[in-house]
Amino acid sequence: MPVITIKVNGKIAEPVGAPEIVCGNSDCLLHFTFDSEWDDSPVRTLRTVWCSGGKFGYADTVFEGDTVPLPPVYNTPEIAVGVYAGNLRTTTPARIPCARCITDRVPVHADPPPDVYAQLLDCLLHLEYGESLACSDVRAVTPGGVSEDIIAIAEEVI
Repeated sequence: MPVITIKVNGKIAEPVGAPEIVCGNSDCLLHFTFDSEWDDSPVRTLRTVWCSGGKFGYADTVFEGDTVPLPPVYNTPEIAVGVYAGNLRTTTPARIPCARCITDRVPVHADPPPDVYAQLLDCLLHLEYGESLACSDVRAVTPGGVSEDIIAIAEEVI
């Protein structure tokens, strides 16, 4: 799991080194090294800010201590992260560049419609009972028919 260290001194947050994240992932941790000013605020909130498609968004994540998971971000060239706590202590934003991921331009596919599952189950039931009905024959008995893609997948399994 990648860890990005953010140094906080005098309310100024700065990334250590030259970190970069890949959009669309949820496996990155932020580790903050806070100066003594933050000692009396053990519960903190990470604010993650991004701009995607000309619209700003943000996510707040409450954490204790100095390490917090970075929420996944999508389709943005950079994020800004900072911390706030108590009544009220804040940091400047620390900017972290982002590399686009394969799902940024065309999102992850939506779940198939429920009838696809029904089609697959019907094919599998025929197989389970040892019937000689080919999946392509299911087209005739399935309301609305069976797509060619589903038939191809089912025949590969057979």
